[in-house]
Amino acid sequence: MIGCASGSPAEEQAQPQKIIQKFTPSARVYTADDLRAAGLSGNRDYSVAGLPFATSAHHGFLNQKEYEARLYVSHADAATRGAEAALLVTGPKAVVTGQVPWDEGATDRRKCVGAINANCGARYGDFLVYGNIVLLCEGRDSETSLQTCRELVSRLPVP
Repeated sequence: MIGCASGSPAEEQAQPQKIIQKFTPSARVYTADDLRAAGLSGNRDYSVAGLPFATSAHHGFLNQKEYEARLYVSHADAATRGAEAALLVTGPKAVVTGQVPWDEGATDRRKCVGAINANCGARYGDFLVYGNIVLLCEGRDSETSLQTCRELVSRLPVP
C-alpha cells in the first residue's frame, strides 16, 4: 500500500491520502481523458475486439515507463473479467508470443533481448485494478510494476 499526496506538510495532513491497493474500488468511472489528464502521453488506442467486456484500451507513457490501460463499465467487471485477462499477459509466466490471448498490442506487451523475438518476456511485471481501470505497468517484477502503476494512479482525480 502507498499513500500519495502533494503540497506542504500542513496541506498533506488536511487532505485525505489515496490508498492504492492491488484491487481498489472507486465510485468514479474513469475515462481515457482522465488518464491523459494524469499525464499518460503518447496514447495509442487499441481495438477491444477480442477483449471481452472492455470498453476501451490504451497504451501510453509516463516518466519513461510504459502502461496499458483497459477500461471497463464498472469496478466489478474490471476486477473479475479484466483481471483474469491481465493475469495471462503479466508476470513471469505471461503469454507474450505465439497464441496470445488478445492480439491487439501484443508486441507492446513483450520485451525482447537479442534477435527479433528471441528471449522475449513480459514488459509488464504485474497489474492493478483501480475503479474501472485494469492497469498493466512496466516493471521487471511484481513489486517494481505495482510501484509504477501507483505512480499513474496517484495522479488520477479522486472520486
